[in-house]
Amino acid sequence: MQRDINRWEYMEKQDNDQESRNEKMRLKYKIGLKGNGSAAYNVINMEYEHSPKGNTLKGVEQMKSQRAVLRGQFIQQANHPAYDPINGSSREHMQGASGAYIQKGNGNMTPYLDIQIA
Repeated sequence: MQRDINRWEYMEKQDNDQESRNEKMRLKYKIGLKGNGSAAYNVINMEYEHSPKGNTLKGVEQMKSQRAVLRGQFIQQANHPAYDPINGSSREHMQGASGAYIQKGNGNMTPYLDIQIA
């Protein structure tokens, strides 16, 4: 009876050792992850993955674009007066904290993405 118990314990120990070895190899060599992209963005369909990694990447890129718009807004306000001395009219200024709209000299709000920059 003791011989069978020892045999089963030995087999269980071997199985546990093999599982721990496989887990270490999975972590070290990334086995099972080949073929997956490194970024959480699919270039073909231009969408983010529906995962926490994709949500993080989407948030980072949105923050980056908002900071770029705010940086442009600051530079424009710091370097250009509201009055244009050449033709005597008011200049266009970006409006809003998000920078999503630009107020033209005539007072109309125009979506920022629709404006062509020459």
